[in-house]
Amino acid sequence: MSLIKNFYGELRRRNVVKVATVYLIAGWLAIQIIDVAFPLLQIPEWAGALVLILVLIGFPFALIFAWAFELTPEGLKREADIDRSQSITPETGRRIDFIIIGLLLIAVVYFFLEPRISTDRPVTAEVTQPVSEAAPSQSSDISVAVLPFINMSSDKENEYFSDGISEELLNVLVKIKGLRVPSRTSSFAFRNQKMNIAEIARALGVDHILEGSVRKAGGRVRITAQLIDVDTDTHLWSESFDRDLDDIFAVQDEIAQKIVRAIQETLSVRDVGDAAAAVADNRPPSGSVEAYELYLQGRHLLYRRGDHLEKALARFKEVVQADPEYAAAWSGLAATYIVYPDYLPMDRQKARIDAREAAETSLELRPDQAESLAVLGLAAADDYRWTDSMAYFDRAIAQNPGEPTAYLWKGIQLLKIGYPDRAEHDLRKAVELAPGTGVNRSWLAVALMLNGDVEEAERYAILAQDLGHFHSTLVLAEIYEMRGDIESAAEAMDRWHRAMRIEPFRPASLAYAARGNDQLESEVIDWALNAKANFGPGVAVGPLAILRSPKALDLMRTMFANVPAMVSILWFPRYAYVRAMPGTAALLQDLKLHDYWLENGWPRWCRPSGESMVCE
Repeated sequence: MSLIKNFYGELRRRNVVKVATVYLIAGWLAIQIIDVAFPLLQIPEWAGALVLILVLIGFPFALIFAWAFELTPEGLKREADIDRSQSITPETGRRIDFIIIGLLLIAVVYFFLEPRISTDRPVTAEVTQPVSEAAPSQSSDISVAVLPFINMSSDKENEYFSDGISEELLNVLVKIKGLRVPSRTSSFAFRNQKMNIAEIARALGVDHILEGSVRKAGGRVRITAQLIDVDTDTHLWSESFDRDLDDIFAVQDEIAQKIVRAIQETLSVRDVGDAAAAVADNRPPSGSVEAYELYLQGRHLLYRRGDHLEKALARFKEVVQADPEYAAAWSGLAATYIVYPDYLPMDRQKARIDAREAAETSLELRPDQAESLAVLGLAAADDYRWTDSMAYFDRAIAQNPGEPTAYLWKGIQLLKIGYPDRAEHDLRKAVELAPGTGVNRSWLAVALMLNGDVEEAERYAILAQDLGHFHSTLVLAEIYEMRGDIESAAEAMDRWHRAMRIEPFRPASLAYAARGNDQLESEVIDWALNAKANFGPGVAVGPLAILRSPKALDLMRTMFANVPAMVSILWFPRYAYVRAMPGTAALLQDLKLHDYWLENGWPRWCRPSGESMVCE
């Protein structure tokens, strides 16, 4: 016992204990600062791990050094070479005490400032045109937008995880009665172009912003969230959470509860119900963190569309195979299948069957899956089961009235059916819920044009184009031709063809120029028919319609089978001559529109004629 006591006394005399304390505090501070700085500097994640290893390796060497050497006025000397009576270790110890106090003060300051360092940052957006005019004016309601949490991890591929956390918190807030929350589509548009909080809030028409960051490293995750009052630029609530990744569901629950409590206390919202429980809606029943991460990856890839859908499909398949009771994953799989043929090669009928099976499985597990209902609505429309389609969309909207996708898809089907007046209502709702989304504005422009509101249609088509939805140029081309501005119409259509990578040929300009010249018309028609094989009927039908070629009807029949959404162009003014062709009635019969119109009312372009119909 005395031996241990003597040894400890010698450790203290030689300041080994104090050196150990300094080393541990300084090492901890270094690791914390590196944890914040390295991701911002885009230094690889392994570099942080290397520093941690070096700190751990250095600890025993520091202790050995403190034991074997002493700092004297003449410099470092071996402790064995110093006369005990000449030793100044007590003075050195007092200096080390001051160093410890200083480091502790720095640690306290860092602990206080770190949440603000992690989240105070410029906010970015993809929106290149202010969209505040489409956001509803709100003077008395309470509103919060959830921005995508910034990915602070050194691995940029972890963005799926930070987006997933943001989306789960958004799902919590939309459950609170009396709280208006812009959709994910709208809020998540604000990325990658510098805008400050006030500008984003103004564009979304909200008074409060929930933002934060997520840093994922190895088996640890740090989530920082803050609720901001935009008018006063003050933080109503802010907190950081450091947890093991295995505890991700627990930390989600904790954040959800604290956010709901903060909204109750600061925004005077009382009827929150069980909103905090909504954070668990998209979790796997098995509680598997691995399955949840795969699900988030699938969602992230699905939202990005394009070539990313191939990986999204693989992720969702992997999830449902590992956890067949995971309703949200089945719903994501259904949504991926239903949009896949619009972006990548896949047999549309097979995709529709697979989408329907996945959606029905999802609804068997959880009947409240609005996304699955919307997918069934789209699948029914592709089968020309219009009544079933409308019923599915209405159920989806009733289940989740704050999600714009069902409104958009329903509005597109109403345009296809020939009801632009009814479609306008749903498409305006889609724009209201997601003002930063170009596709919503583009389809609203179609409805407005067909309803005769050409000026507003042009405005929405231009806004959609500015937001990156290049298909709106076809609407602009139609509007310009209605006004007799053939040059602008040709330029708009050629711009669309260039976006489709059909160069250097300018089919629209040549088609307009060929009018009245039999030889040139024949050359353009031959090109269009050949282009069908290489680029699809959608590319060829425009020039044929400009020349009023009867061959456009056959191309439209093929096009509608491949791209059902394009049925809506049948009601464009340019295709009036096609509607009047004798074979159009048979096409509309094949689309099963005749029977639907008999029960639900005729569009203004068609009317019954005996057992058939005529259109103009």
